[in-house]
Amino acid sequence: MRIVGFSRQGDDNVPVGLDDRDYMTQDGAGSSTTDLLRRLPAAGQLIILNLLVFLAWHLFHRSGVMLDHFMVDAEGLRSGRVWTLVTYAFSHREPWHLFWNMLFLYWFGGDLEAVWGKRNLWAIYLVGAVGGAAAQVAFNLHQGTARPMLGASASVMAIVVATTLMFPTRRLMIWGVIPTPMWVLAALYLLVDVFGLAREMTGAFSRVGHAGHLGGAVAGALFQVLDLRPFRRGQPAPRGRQSAGPLTWLATAWRRRRLRVLPPLPREERAVEPAPVDPAHDARRVDPAVEARVDELLRKINAEGLQSLTNEEKAFLERASTQYRK
Repeated sequence: MRIVGFSRQGDDNVPVGLDDRDYMTQDGAGSSTTDLLRRLPAAGQLIILNLLVFLAWHLFHRSGVMLDHFMVDAEGLRSGRVWTLVTYAFSHREPWHLFWNMLFLYWFGGDLEAVWGKRNLWAIYLVGAVGGAAAQVAFNLHQGTARPMLGASASVMAIVVATTLMFPTRRLMIWGVIPTPMWVLAALYLLVDVFGLAREMTGAFSRVGHAGHLGGAVAGALFQVLDLRPFRRGQPAPRGRQSAGPLTWLATAWRRRRLRVLPPLPREERAVEPAPVDPAHDARRVDPAVEARVDELLRKINAEGLQSLTNEEKAFLERASTQYRK
C-alpha cells in the first residue's frame, strides 16, 4: 500500500514527492475470453485485474477518474465514494509496488484457495481491503493528515496471515534457495509494519501505509479464526433463496460460533452410572473431527478432482483410511 499526494492544478496529475488443471486444451474453439478468465484460479484473476488497473493508471494518467475512484481517503468517503474502500486495493502506480504485492499473492493465495475455494479467496481479499482502508483512514485522521492511498498490500496481508494460521510450519523456498517456515516469513512481514507504524506515530514520514497493512492482517486473522467464509462447499442454500444475503451470512456466522448452553440434568439422571464401554468397539470408533475432515476432503475431490489436494491433505486421507480399516 502506498500513501501518495497529488496536485490537481491544470491538466497534469503529478506525484508531488510523497513518499489442477489445464484450463484450455488444444480444442479451444468457441471459448470466449470471459470463459478463460472464469476458469483461472482466483489468484490469477486477481493478478490480471491488478495488472489492468496498473495499465489504466499509465494510459489515463491525466484523467481525474483514476484519482477519484481508485484511491481511498477520508474526503472521498465523506463525498460518498464508498466503493473506493475496495477499488484502491486493485490500484498500483509503481511497477515494484505491483510486483511485490502480486508475488506474495501468488505465494500465499494458492494454498488458501486449495482449501477454501475460489470464491472465498476473493472474499478474504475484499475483507482485507476494507479492513486495511478503515485502519489507514482512521490513522490518518488521528495524525491530522489526509493523504490518499492505493495498493493491494492490505488484502495481501490478510491472505498471508490467514494462510499462515492454517499452515504455520509449511516451508517456503525464498528465491528457490532459502527454506523458511511460513510463520517466520509472516512474522517478519508483520514486524516491518509494526516498527514502521511506531516511527510514524513519532512524526516520521513514510510512503508506506503501515496502519493499512496491519488492518488487513487483523481482518485476515479474524476471517480465518472465526471461519467467516461466505461460501461453503456441499451446503445447500437457504430455503426460498438461491443464495444467502449479507445479513443472513453474518447471522449464520455468529450462530456457528455461539456456545450451546444445555439445561442441567435432573438429579435422578445424574445418578445413573454410565454404561460399560466395549474396548474393542471403542478402538474401532473414528474421531468425529476426523470424519468431518474426511467428508470435507471428499467433497473437494468430487468438485475439483484429486489433483486439487495438497500433499498434507493426501497424507491425512491415507492416515484416516488406515484408521477406518482397523
